[in-house]
Amino acid sequence: MANAAVEERAAEVKRWANWDKDLGVYAARFDFRWERTAKDPGAGAKTVETKRAHLHIFHDPERAVGQAHRLTETLAELHAESVSGKRRQDHESLHKRHSAEAKAGWEGREDVIDAERSRAGWQVLISNDAKLSASSALALYRSKDQIEKAFGDIKDRLDFRTPKVHSHQTLSGKLLAVFAALILTSELRRRIGAAGLRPAWTMRGILDELESVERHEHDGREPVVCCLTKEQRDLYRDLGAKPPA
Repeated sequence: MANAAVEERAAEVKRWANWDKDLGVYAARFDFRWERTAKDPGAGAKTVETKRAHLHIFHDPERAVGQAHRLTETLAELHAESVSGKRRQDHESLHKRHSAEAKAGWEGREDVIDAERSRAGWQVLISNDAKLSASSALALYRSKDQIEKAFGDIKDRLDFRTPKVHSHQTLSGKLLAVFAALILTSELRRRIGAAGLRPAWTMRGILDELESVERHEHDGREPVVCCLTKEQRDLYRDLGAKPPA
């Protein structure tokens, strides 16, 4: 359904009036009806109800370029593996999907490749809320995605997949520390997005880059900051923070 909707509505979605500057996507909403068959347990009769829903279609030009580029790199890698005769075992499903057996060597399945390239940058959401605009639907979806990322931060970045404590008092203290750290990581993630630092910088990359910055204080002396490079100063500035001094 989603692929057919994109194919049918692509030109309409990418009209200039559908551009959302804040989200960086083309966004459009289309209403549609569908039939739902319900069975009455008592009478055993079937009834058909007509339901109304809303199809939200989005196109992200920047994301489309990135996905198309990654597809090209993947195809080049698959070709190189076949030519060398050293195909990676974890790439077998990709070989089966994107290539066909050929006497002359590796040959791409152009119909599959063209179909994947045509879907680059597209996203489809379905809702039953008549008051929800396409832009609002995407913003809501992204906010839920942030919640999932927050849970990922708790389990992985903050090493709280398991508490690893032996008393309720210690657990309470660790929960407080994790909560405070989650606030900081969520704010850092927000600032990375607001500053447009992706994809050049990731959260892990920024933390690794700033890890070497040190500030030493001694009684009766001015604080000394060590190892602060121009790139690190630029990162602090882009993130809306003052470099340590």
